[in-house]
Amino acid sequence: MADRAQFLARTLISRASTLAAFSREGNQRAKPNRAERTALIEKVFAVELGVTDGATISLVEAALPQHLDERARDRDIAMLADFFRQHLARQLAQA
Repeated sequence: MADRAQFLARTLISRASTLAAFSREGNQRAKPNRAERTALIEKVFAVELGVTDGATISLVEAALPQHLDERARDRDIAMLADFFRQHLARQLAQA
C-alpha cells in the first residue's frame, strides 16, 4: 500500500503530465509555464494536506521534474516521494 508521500508524488506527476499534454495540444508549447505548475501544486496541496504557504509550494515546484517521461514515471514518483518524506515530514504527519 502506498504511503501519503507516494500518493502525493503520484498525484502530482500524473496531473503535471496531463497539464503538459494539454499545453502541447493547445498551442504547441513543449511544457506548461511555472505559474501553471505552481497553481497545480497549490490545488493538490491545499486539498490533500491543507498546506497553502508559498515557501512549501515553491519548494515542491522546484522538486517536481521538469521533463516528464512515461518511461521514467516510476522512478520520478519514487524520487519525489523520497523528497516529500525528507522535506515535508511534519506536514505529512499532520495530514
